[in-house]
Amino acid sequence: QSKIYWQVEVWLNTGEHLTSPVQSFLTGLKQFDDKAKWIGRDDADKIVVGDDKSRDLPARYLRRAFTINNKVRRATLYISGLGWGSTYINGKPVSKDVFGTLQTDYTKTVYYNTYDVTSLLRKGNNAIGSVLGNGYVLGFNPGCTSYGLPRLKAQLVIETTNDTINIVTDANWKVTTEGPIQGNNLWNGERYEASREMKGWTTALFDDSKWQQAQTLTAPTGIEQPQPSPGMQIQKELKAKSVRRTSDGRFIIDMGQNMVGQLRVRLAGKKDVPVVIRHAEILDPKNPDQLFVANLRSAKCTDTYLPSADGTFTYQPQLTYQGFRFVEISGIDKAPKAKDITGCVIYDQMADQGTFWCDNELLNKLHENAYWGIIGNYHGMPTDCPQRDERMGWLGDHAMGCFGENLLVDNGALYYKWLQDVWDTQDDDGMIANVAPGFWVIRGNDVAWGSLSVYATFMLYRRYNDINAVQKYYPFLQTYMNFLDRNLQDGIVTSNNYGDWCMPPERPDLIHSEDPARKTDGALISSAMYYSMLTMMGQLAMQLGMEGEMLTYDKRQQKLKEAYNRHFYHPETGSYSNNTVTANLLSLEFG
Repeated sequence: QSKIYWQVEVWLNTGEHLTSPVQSFLTGLKQFDDKAKWIGRDDADKIVVGDDKSRDLPARYLRRAFTINNKVRRATLYISGLGWGSTYINGKPVSKDVFGTLQTDYTKTVYYNTYDVTSLLRKGNNAIGSVLGNGYVLGFNPGCTSYGLPRLKAQLVIETTNDTINIVTDANWKVTTEGPIQGNNLWNGERYEASREMKGWTTALFDDSKWQQAQTLTAPTGIEQPQPSPGMQIQKELKAKSVRRTSDGRFIIDMGQNMVGQLRVRLAGKKDVPVVIRHAEILDPKNPDQLFVANLRSAKCTDTYLPSADGTFTYQPQLTYQGFRFVEISGIDKAPKAKDITGCVIYDQMADQGTFWCDNELLNKLHENAYWGIIGNYHGMPTDCPQRDERMGWLGDHAMGCFGENLLVDNGALYYKWLQDVWDTQDDDGMIANVAPGFWVIRGNDVAWGSLSVYATFMLYRRYNDINAVQKYYPFLQTYMNFLDRNLQDGIVTSNNYGDWCMPPERPDLIHSEDPARKTDGALISSAMYYSMLTMMGQLAMQLGMEGEMLTYDKRQQKLKEAYNRHFYHPETGSYSNNTVTANLLSLEFG
């Protein structure tokens, strides 16, 4: 492990010489110390299954006290968590990352993070502690993949003036599930009991004599490697715009903006009276004193705080996030002040890189909505939604969208990471799942969704000139494209699960209309997308110097074009298929 320093110097043709500040980065581990184990609490029998079949467990609190006998020169923490959580040294967080290691299919890939923690350690007594929630590990319900129990692996390398100390996760750590977070489920929310708070539990002098010895749990089978993209952080904060009391004593808060993240509140509560905080994107159109939650389906989107005494408290959930604009708070008598309610906007670290403004307010609002929609769905992977009972990496939602998203935010690192998730779903035949990581039990085989694999790789090449990404992922792309070619039926792609998904309807009841006059042929959609993928694959092959591959994709494309027009084109009308807007637009755009 090394610390690498770098600097950029630029000489302009004007004679000016520009020099950047000196920056640095830490190299990763070749592998964890053999003594470092995956630890946690083996209490699968304590999993709570709700009436809605949701799975829940209390958070795991893990700690280790240790002594340093000499002055610390440098200290580096390598840490991986199956489940979302945070880590502290001597009472201070090791980073601003809110959920720790990003989620993956843990049977294929397991990431670890590297943190410089030199400033947090001192000569004498020290302690490290981690709180670990369920994240995507436990599986929200039986319809989701479960990877077992949350667990932690870490190695703290401390270089002193006299020696090097390795603190690893092993039986010397302590664990408890009796802390304040007694429930956490990403869909449903967090349950916090203030009477269980353990003041100073991440400091050296804390008494952990009642805690249990940490247990070694089964190691995931995925390959351990450095996390390739930055984690999630609180990147914006919004103050509530209004607070009003309903006739039955609840409080409705308007944040003024549909946002994704956590709510930080300062409220006056009563001992053992639950304060219930519910989230929703809109109010019920028929009753503005009620939240509209039908679109959330089974997700409860509710955080509950149980005060340990009468008086004022501050609370912010730690192991979940919600998508919302409106909040309902019950269980308190005194109206909260707007200044005491803060929306903490959470998404993957990335810079804004595009702005838009014009003299048309409608266009400005469309741009603003697009921006908030993009960052609201960046949580370790581009997701389909941030609020209801999914929050999954559906590929189709971002296949063409990744290019537009990149105009507004620097999403290259996130998509590089997500492509690894995509290829982790690839089976021996070459097919990839419609959701990545593979948290759904279902896989699907819709080419319009699978096209993300090619589109995102092409985006990284076109927008970042990232040849390394192309070289890394091209073999997987080849395998997938060969799978599609082998499964053509009479020259076209017939596999299609979702069709023209959620086509904008004339009326709400037509969203899932099966009217053949309105429904675009799924084979046309899949074949058109495959045609566009062949175009991109030819260009990627050319960039890699694979002329033979480039010619292969060109020949496949010409054959597909002939079959496509034979199946779908009507020369007498000059239209495609049943003359829907989608059928004609796709044919014009890609042909």
